[in-house]
Amino acid sequence: MLVALVGCCMGGGQTGLNVSAPTGYPTAIRATAASWMLGMGRLGSVPGSSIGGVPMSFTTIFRVPAIPADLAALAITINGRDADRAHVQAIGG
Repeated sequence: MLVALVGCCMGGGQTGLNVSAPTGYPTAIRATAASWMLGMGRLGSVPGSSIGGVPMSFTTIFRVPAIPADLAALAITINGRDADRAHVQAIGG
């Protein structure tokens, strides 16, 4: 169950970046911004592979990757709420 949860959070965090780019950046820089977001997200795979090679307990191996996934989920949630508020204000609600 824990493996499935971590997998969903990691995939969801990366996918959430693609979804948030159109709402967070103007059209002229949207592709560049999305590429930078994805690049920074994948930059963590370099030290992550090194850290994963260090002997850890079974539970630590699953808890450590959950931290950035949780932070990504929190950031996407906060950004989504802000975008919803801005949309409501833009339509005069």
